[in-house]
Amino acid sequence: MLEQLRTFKPFQSLSPAALAAVRQHADRLRLPEQRWLRRRGQPLTRDLFLVDGTVAVRGANRVQRVTARDTGGESLNDLAGEGAEISTVTTVEVIAVDLARVRPLLEGQRSAAAPEVSVVDEWIHTLLEGPVMRWFPPRTWARLLRAGEARRVRQGDLVVSKGEMSEHILVVGSGTAASGDTRFGPGDFFAEESALAKRPVADDVIMETNGIIVAFPARDVLELIGEYDAPTGDPPQRLDLDTVSAAQEPEVIGGLAPDLPVALRGADPGRRLVMAATLMRQGFTVV
Repeated sequence: MLEQLRTFKPFQSLSPAALAAVRQHADRLRLPEQRWLRRRGQPLTRDLFLVDGTVAVRGANRVQRVTARDTGGESLNDLAGEGAEISTVTTVEVIAVDLARVRPLLEGQRSAAAPEVSVVDEWIHTLLEGPVMRWFPPRTWARLLRAGEARRVRQGDLVVSKGEMSEHILVVGSGTAASGDTRFGPGDFFAEESALAKRPVADDVIMETNGIIVAFPARDVLELIGEYDAPTGDPPQRLDLDTVSAAQEPEVIGGLAPDLPVALRGADPGRRLVMAATLMRQGFTVV
């Protein structure tokens, strides 16, 4: 990927060492046709560089088809401009770079911001083996882990409080936390409904021991849904969240057959991801 990165305008003047540092914050993605890369008004935390395939850029007055040759080494974000939508016309390959992390290099400083979470520990293994993360390919795991911020906490600390609107999905890195009768150990996550579906936290979460909590920004997790490649056909059960209110969710889940896969469709990405987590925690296979 290093030689390809050098063909993109922001990185053409970097030294080999600086370019290698950029590589640590870059991912190669392959996405099918008819997939949104950016919806109107959606903020992006990464710059997207088109390597192969064709995308459509929809501005206020026209739709323009863009190939990798058309970009001239610029990012799709810069080419599209503020407010434009980008979607795939064909299967595409893009390289996504977290420019917030590498901006120090582009501004002439000596090093990029290091990922906050870099050590593969037991909690990471548990997280990746748990529900939701099995939904995504390994490249998604790597990018998510780089977005995490580790926070040291002490016994008795209030991690999130009842009624709060969390901006992060929280994962126990070490130690244990409790919320009523529910306990969270290394690899367990919580506050996802608040962060992704904008619902108030249902109950206080308090540390039972000293430990580490890893916070993942909701905006980064929401981008993951764009890398989920939904199958073209539906399995025997389909749950369309556009026709189910939040109040109806428990009743609808109770009517599903647990031994059959569930096709989860509709609603916004945050609510869809929360429902996927809810179903998979109860033993359902979600596609």
